[in-house]
Amino acid sequence: MANSQDPDIVVLAGDYVDGRFAPDSWQAAELRRLTYRFGKVAVLGNHELYSGREPSIQFIRGAGFTLLRGDAVQAGPIVVAGVDDPQVSGRVEIPDALDQAASLDPDAFRLLVSHRPEVPEAALGRFDLAVSGHTHGGQVWPVRYIVRLLWKFPQGMTVLPAPAGRDRAESRQYITNGTRFWGPPVRFLTPAEMTVIDLVAEP
Repeated sequence: MANSQDPDIVVLAGDYVDGRFAPDSWQAAELRRLTYRFGKVAVLGNHELYSGREPSIQFIRGAGFTLLRGDAVQAGPIVVAGVDDPQVSGRVEIPDALDQAASLDPDAFRLLVSHRPEVPEAALGRFDLAVSGHTHGGQVWPVRYIVRLLWKFPQGMTVLPAPAGRDRAESRQYITNGTRFWGPPVRFLTPAEMTVIDLVAEP
């Protein structure tokens, strides 16, 4: 399904493992089948930490992804910055990762990949779009109502106005439900999603 969209960039925003998988496993081979034009990037979520940080790192690199851990890469006309989940020790913070993104190409569209949908005030107006996960949309009813208490914006697209003087007047954030689940292999009244985002140039 993902390949049928002919993606320019493929992004995994964390929580792509719930257990340990080898870099030469069939799961890694399936992820290697994902096609892209400019890049295939991922960040660490909290479940990668629970499953073992180093095995998770080896797995996702074996699957052909560029793992962003507080750094940035140029992917065609887009600069992508990514950070670890806050539970990962030694994490590079979002503003520092955005510094690296700005140094690559200050005029490029700037994509931030951060597993948790947390954006510090210091980062607002310094990226165009953030892609996050973590909430799973609640996964099962009635947990989604608890998720709404914990997170101001638990799913979907949100506009984040920036303070005066920033590079951009606003930033946007998309929080995905995720493609599968964690823990019990079930969803109820919270659909899984493979998110497709089209970037269209302003006239």
